[in-house]
Amino acid sequence: MRQHKHLSLLGLWVENCLGKVLALLGLMAALETIVFGVWLYLLPERPMEEVLKGVPFLFLGGWIALFHLLTHCGDERRAVGCTLRRLRVPEGAALAWKSLFGAVCFLLLWAVQTAVCLGMGLWYAAAVGPAYRSAQTVLLAYDSDGAGVKAAVRAIGILREAGLSGKVINMQPYKDPDEFMKALGKEAFQERIGQAENSFFFEIRILEGQFDMNDPEEKTRFHREIARKLCEFSEDVERENYLQAVADKYFISKDNLRKLVMGYAASTGLAKPVERPKSGVRPKKNSPEENARRAQRLLISWLLDEPVLYGKVRKYISAEDFTEELYRKAAGRLFRDMENGAPNPAAIISTFEDGEEQSQAAALFSASLPELGSGQEREKAFHEILLTVKRNSYEYHVAQMGTDVGALAQAIEGKKALEELARTHISLD
Repeated sequence: MRQHKHLSLLGLWVENCLGKVLALLGLMAALETIVFGVWLYLLPERPMEEVLKGVPFLFLGGWIALFHLLTHCGDERRAVGCTLRRLRVPEGAALAWKSLFGAVCFLLLWAVQTAVCLGMGLWYAAAVGPAYRSAQTVLLAYDSDGAGVKAAVRAIGILREAGLSGKVINMQPYKDPDEFMKALGKEAFQERIGQAENSFFFEIRILEGQFDMNDPEEKTRFHREIARKLCEFSEDVERENYLQAVADKYFISKDNLRKLVMGYAASTGLAKPVERPKSGVRPKKNSPEENARRAQRLLISWLLDEPVLYGKVRKYISAEDFTEELYRKAAGRLFRDMENGAPNPAAIISTFEDGEEQSQAAALFSASLPELGSGQEREKAFHEILLTVKRNSYEYHVAQMGTDVGALAQAIEGKKALEELARTHISLD
């Protein structure tokens, strides 16, 4: 019976106050959102703190209103007082239950305000243009111990995904900003802010500490890690600028580092450089020549992705079946490597001195393969690609042979091989 009295008392406050509390929280959220939207419209491309003008005052007013509502709610009706006397609940217990109800209401306030803040943040991120976001630099001041360094590296990745640049404040020889400022003061910390390190070079410096620079093998691995980090830049201009800067800082040949970057991009599929014709005239996307080159790229990429297939098709295909001189050289080197069981596209790309040729070679090794579901569809697609390359090769050599009797005999042999390939089933299992 005693428990029922307390529950009745709690239900009394819920009945009289909860609706008003929810209405107040909804009104606060609506007013804050409206004010934020107005300032965001009036102050486009401005920092978040300027757009939030007026919102803190609305929150303070809503907090005071909620406190006033909870203080007086339940005492405004004579019927409520009569109910309290009829239940004969002790005054201390009534105060405790009312305090508990008030705490729950303030938790609701916190939840609603959290949702409002998240919504404002998403709205701001969607409204502010990419040019403004990319112009912002975030200063990172993490602890200088191992955990702080790892956290800084994670934060740099998050900033980069959001289109923001970051700089890392060096806290050495102290652990965190508090210790630094207590020991050296505000002016010294302000000086460290001005000397904040570029986030990319911070990552490279952390990587450098993981390798022995006196060991040639370790040093080479470090240079490969630099190439891997450079591949994270999607823009060619930005990647090239960082490549030149890091090459100067660590005394690496720019050409050698560029070859490492191209090789890593090709071997992992991170970069698919666009093929640029040397004549300056861009070929038509669906021209016969471009279709032939595309089939050759697909075949090389497929064989590189599944080297076991080369043993099944080596009797039908050779480097001479590739009509582009660059493709022919790259395919010949790749097939020799496959014969030895060690294909290395990065090494093949590095054999080309010209940057244009390196880009074309990288495109040859990183074509996007068709996404097919069943094994039968994959076998059919692979057979068609192989047949297309062989047919294009036959037509190319027929057109080039002129009156050469030896070339005519070669064309006849090519025709027979083409007919045999058309009848052959090649299993991908």
